[in-house]
Amino acid sequence: MNEILRNTKILEKVVNSVCAYYGIAASRIFSRDRHKIVSDARNIIIYILHKDFKLSISFLSHEFSRSERWVVQLCAVKKQHIFLYKDCSDEYENLLKIIKD
Repeated sequence: MNEILRNTKILEKVVNSVCAYYGIAASRIFSRDRHKIVSDARNIIIYILHKDFKLSISFLSHEFSRSERWVVQLCAVKKQHIFLYKDCSDEYENLLKIIKD
């Protein structure tokens, strides 16, 4: 039970921080909204939660109403983008600083 509460608190903190950074409502992150800004925010949230906060694929797929396969594929693609593109890398680093403050 404590782990679920911990994961939920982490999820809430990351979602609120990233949404403030992008200037969007947190409710849009959990919707099926496919606007670029919403999907970009959703993707970086999922990547950060999995990579930096070690939340499981199954927890993330449940919270975001996506398949586990989708979450795994998203994390792999986001990892490549962060490695290959400086703007993605800079954005990722900025968001981590904001979240961890």
